[in-house]
Amino acid sequence: MAIRTEQMKEILDIRFDDPQKEKELCIQMLSESKDRYTEAFGRTYLGDAYHTLGQVDAALCELRRGLELSEADRYEDLLFILYNLIGIIYMYRDDEQSALDYFFNGIELSEKMNDKMMQATLLSNIAYAYKVAGAYDKAERMTDRFYQMICEAAENKSNVELDRISYETDKIGLYLGRNEPDKAWELMQLSEIQADTGIEKYINFALYYGIKGNHKQCAMYIDTVISILSEDVNRYESVLYQFEIIRIAIDAGLYEKALQISEITEKLMEENVNVGKRVKLMEYRIEIYEALGRTDELSEAYKRYFEYDTIYEEEKKQAAITRIRRKIELIYEIDRKSQIEKRQAELSDKRSNDELTGLYNRWGLKNRIKQLYSENDSTNTMLMAAIADVDFFKEYNDTYGHIAGDRCLKSVADILKHNIGEDGIICRYGGDEFLFVMRDISKAQAEQLLSKIRAGLSDEYIENSRSGVSDRVTISIGAVIVKQFAAMDFETLIHEADMTLYEVKNSSKNGYRVRKLG
Repeated sequence: MAIRTEQMKEILDIRFDDPQKEKELCIQMLSESKDRYTEAFGRTYLGDAYHTLGQVDAALCELRRGLELSEADRYEDLLFILYNLIGIIYMYRDDEQSALDYFFNGIELSEKMNDKMMQATLLSNIAYAYKVAGAYDKAERMTDRFYQMICEAAENKSNVELDRISYETDKIGLYLGRNEPDKAWELMQLSEIQADTGIEKYINFALYYGIKGNHKQCAMYIDTVISILSEDVNRYESVLYQFEIIRIAIDAGLYEKALQISEITEKLMEENVNVGKRVKLMEYRIEIYEALGRTDELSEAYKRYFEYDTIYEEEKKQAAITRIRRKIELIYEIDRKSQIEKRQAELSDKRSNDELTGLYNRWGLKNRIKQLYSENDSTNTMLMAAIADVDFFKEYNDTYGHIAGDRCLKSVADILKHNIGEDGIICRYGGDEFLFVMRDISKAQAEQLLSKIRAGLSDEYIENSRSGVSDRVTISIGAVIVKQFAAMDFETLIHEADMTLYEVKNSSKNGYRVRKLG
């Protein structure tokens, strides 16, 4: 297992710098895998490597297999990575709805785990999905939430300033997307953003100058972006950025440059036949060829566009069906788990509670008392244990029958519940015996309580012609109170209460006695 842990650490250390090595290590790990977690880990990061290398379909295949294992066994550390990566891949495939489904699954998980950095990462991706879809107001709200979450994340305090620059850069992109270049320019003049060398900075400058009609400056920043992308090992990100740059170049009227970038992009996509992206690329080519008046190339672009679009429309239908099927499966799984939990609760109640009265049985009492003792840290807490026994119950049953006997026991249980309420633990201890326990009660309070219980049963007036002490059903109660009860064994406490009850039954019945121990 130590070797496997070292392999996992090595994969995590190199995943951003050497995706080819990450891929090789994951394949090796999977060939040696002997447990489900190792397989889930290997599938997850093999999918991550394929994704970085631009092999999107292979990535999605591995990630789905990792997701199946991780959801079944609740590998929450892997689930976050999986939800995020699968969502990103659907973004690449221009299926923003599926992407959002996975991102929001990740948000739900991160909230459960109270992981603010995880939430921030997902909020950033959700904001990007909304931006791509043109929902700039939603994108801005998510961007604001992202930055708020980043600031709240204790583990991120050292990087808040860096993340502020990233946040403001994202805001600039949103202002430019809404065609608010002057508002964007105010933020673009900040020295921190000017000094930042991130690719988003240069994309924003290219877009700004394109909107302002400064084609020379726009072209200069486009060239800077292409130069940076030529050294990027993440082919997935390169393709996404290049699509952004093609759009900027077309809108700025830089058609030759847009055509040049589209050819670079097509070569990057050769290993991965992503039909949605090919449809989008042909749409751009059609715009470019029309503007340049290249009739022959335009005809070929239309032909390829319709070929790809036919396939893409079918893929979108299948994606929608898959999304609906997954939601149905999730609903079924939630319902199944709910039914299991309900059944388990019912079984637990049956195991812990008396079927006739609904009170705890001996098993339930034992577990509840353990909890009561564990909750008590005070050596000064007073505890009362009392046993109540219905007088002449055998004679009552013989005279009125067992159905009437059951009704009688239910009445006694109801009277105990009414007088003790949530302040104590009540148990049907035997046939006609009831045991109840209360904390923080004095001897005088205990005597007052037992008197009320007896009076309540008397007022119920359950006739018992065979009683030797009354014309109605009565009970006898023996109780003990002890200080520092955590030091006394509970079985001993019950024995003392039982001995006190015996004294009441032996002397008169239809009465009670409270003894203070220690």
